[in-house]
Amino acid sequence: MREVLICIFLTLFTLVSKADFVINGRLLEAQNYISRLQLKNGQALIDAEKKDNPNNRAAIFIENYIDIYRIISSQNKDEYEKLLPNRDVRLTILSRKTNPSPYFLYAQADVHLQWAFVKSQNGDYLSAAMDFRSAFQLLEKNASLYPNFVLNHKDMGILKVIIGIIPDGYKWIASIVGLNGNYEEGMGLIRKFIASSANSHQLSIELQSAKNLYCLLQVNFERNKLNNWKLTDKYTSDYETNLMSACIRAFVAQKCDMTDEGIRNLLVKPHTKDYTNFYFTDYLLGSMKLTRLDEDAAYYLKKFVSLCPNKNLYEEAYNKLAWCYFLRGDTSEYYLYASMSKKYKESNKQWPTLPSQGGLDKLPNSILLKTRLLTDGGFYGLAEQELLSFNNKNISDLERIEYYYRLAKICQETNKFQKAIDNYMLVIKLGSLLNVYFAPNSHLQLGTIYDKLGRKDLAVSHYNQVFTYKNYQYKYSIEQKAKAGISSLSKMGK
Repeated sequence: MREVLICIFLTLFTLVSKADFVINGRLLEAQNYISRLQLKNGQALIDAEKKDNPNNRAAIFIENYIDIYRIISSQNKDEYEKLLPNRDVRLTILSRKTNPSPYFLYAQADVHLQWAFVKSQNGDYLSAAMDFRSAFQLLEKNASLYPNFVLNHKDMGILKVIIGIIPDGYKWIASIVGLNGNYEEGMGLIRKFIASSANSHQLSIELQSAKNLYCLLQVNFERNKLNNWKLTDKYTSDYETNLMSACIRAFVAQKCDMTDEGIRNLLVKPHTKDYTNFYFTDYLLGSMKLTRLDEDAAYYLKKFVSLCPNKNLYEEAYNKLAWCYFLRGDTSEYYLYASMSKKYKESNKQWPTLPSQGGLDKLPNSILLKTRLLTDGGFYGLAEQELLSFNNKNISDLERIEYYYRLAKICQETNKFQKAIDNYMLVIKLGSLLNVYFAPNSHLQLGTIYDKLGRKDLAVSHYNQVFTYKNYQYKYSIEQKAKAGISSLSKMGK
């Protein structure tokens, strides 16, 4: 889920160009630089604008996105704490009274919304909730004053989506915000903004941002892979000169079984010194190469852990490095990186070790590991071939459950739905009492399958079964997707 959030944060760039905000040629060029993550170039133009036109609040508003992108791309909490005071300064400037215009309330709301996401990424959940609340209140006021102002649809849609899929453990955030979230309603508002702005040259960058965000949300919570890839392919065609596009494109590519394409895109991403350092792309590239069983996957994962100051993904990165060396047959290096992964393991994540995962006390099951990786990369034919060599004799209960789970996933992705259903039901029967994600995620996948088959009653039933499981790995992510599924079916039933 972290990977998803990192990509979503990057799409929330906005364009304002009316009333007392003066979007001149210099600021248009600055926004183009910022949207490509050429932040130093963008900052130079904004500094020049602030010097020549100190009362132009559009420059202050646009500058906020440089801070947001710098924090996200660096993944450095020190950078976050250093830049956080700028939030209050800018909000004070933007809140000064001026001629009536919908852009000032919107600008304040958008600054609150941007910082809410960054604060939540850095663990400041209460402060983030207050920013979400302020954004909602400002957008509500703006909508009452200017009901035809289309930018309100985008940010209100984002808020409704976020609140609609928020995990039960964070319901207090929704109560603070005071907004009834609904995933499908929120997505509808974003779609409405896209449709209403489709022919607006003035809102071209804003429209691009909304479309990227829509694709990222859809690929994470829905299963329309072909449609989502077509949209992403169209709107990130500048990936060789736009670092943001390269990241979004690669992330969506893997989710849409286009791993080869995603790897190719990241290998040609822009990397000159005028682009900001974005270490997540190294993690993403190494992870994608690992799903293809490439021997050089370790190079990019090592680069990530050696350069990225934020340790949130270190556990996963070192675990993947351990897998790299295990697949090479180097058990000493496997245990070295497995111990590094354990060093960064969060104390509240004491889940059972999966057979495909391994640990310090036991090597992974090589067949299940390769099957898992190949499936994650969308290489279902190779994954199925690998699983055919699995020996069902003299194996543990957990190995047997994971075997059926991996087989069910391959069958689901290759449209062998009845076989997928049968194997998912076996997983549920055998694994319901184990503290692993296989059983609840099997219910989630069954909900998806029955939804696709037009059996809405069975789909809702399985989605609801997800919430009967109390403590397991990936709980929040699985529950979010189940909520999105229920929301989508509820909307269709109206």
